[in-house]
Amino acid sequence: MRLKDQLRHYIVYLPHEEQLDAFDRQNFGETHGRHWQIEQYHRAIKQVCNIEHFQVRSKTDIKNHLFAAICGYAQLQRLRAMELISNGYRLRRDLFNEVIAAFIGTFMPSMAHLNPQFQSGVNA
Repeated sequence: MRLKDQLRHYIVYLPHEEQLDAFDRQNFGETHGRHWQIEQYHRAIKQVCNIEHFQVRSKTDIKNHLFAAICGYAQLQRLRAMELISNGYRLRRDLFNEVIAAFIGTFMPSMAHLNPQFQSGVNA
């Protein structure tokens, strides 16, 4: 199968042999699409919602963290569906820009003697 101009090989398991005859490119496309949505979910819940990053040990606290991460993902999906955000990755990336800029603006002038050549960066 060619996908994104690359030859790819896939294996599919069908529990009943007679299903194999009816499995065509359209079925493959639908199956691949569902698989890709699951991959996107796992990536977002790990990278945006930080489901794997917690500093608790008790069973209840772990459950609370997991529940909060899943609720956060659901909220991001709702905001995306309402077209209030384009994606969760951008929101996460931009979340602390103002705080970081304020810190740099406050901290760097007092450090001018350490690096007189310091110039503010351009985020292109």
